[in-house]
Amino acid sequence: MSRFVPSIFVSLFLVLPWVNPFTFGPAPGVAPWLTSIVCVGCVLGIFAIARSGFTRSAGAGMLADAWLVAALVSACVGLFQYFGISDLLAPWANITGPGEAFGNLRQRNQYASLTTIGVAALLFRPSRGLPLSCAVAAAILLAFGNFASASRTGLAEWILLILIAALWQRRFRTGHATALLLAAAMALPTSVFGRP
Repeated sequence: MSRFVPSIFVSLFLVLPWVNPFTFGPAPGVAPWLTSIVCVGCVLGIFAIARSGFTRSAGAGMLADAWLVAALVSACVGLFQYFGISDLLAPWANITGPGEAFGNLRQRNQYASLTTIGVAALLFRPSRGLPLSCAVAAAILLAFGNFASASRTGLAEWILLILIAALWQRRFRTGHATALLLAAAMALPTSVFGRP
């Protein structure tokens, strides 16, 4: 079996807990926790079976890529929620009223933190083969998703991330990070001041 097949499953199991829309029962937090535990078990099982095919850096790359995918999917869901059209995604997305955005995490601060993790994956892993225009578009989508949440925690995280990225860029002279930093910085005021 090639390394590609286990990598797809690892990525799927890393993304699933972040985008799982299903919950049930008297304690709605139980289903997401159980999903997360099963996914972690599956990832550990895949690593145990195919341990010779994965290096530490490959595992870190898959984790960063999975966070980016989960953040982008959540940002799209969050924007559907914010604009009041989340019912179009039912049953694959939680339905909210217009002006609310929290993705499938059901909590706006966690959702905002996920979008911050996604842009961090973009900023600090620029050599993954993603064209610059796609990376900039992804950063802008994540910024709008973050700010649709109206989370002060998310705003503080983005400001801190922009400062860290600026220091990182200054130290390592990476042009890719600079372009993403500028895209995120431009989307920040547009999102904040464009909110009703």
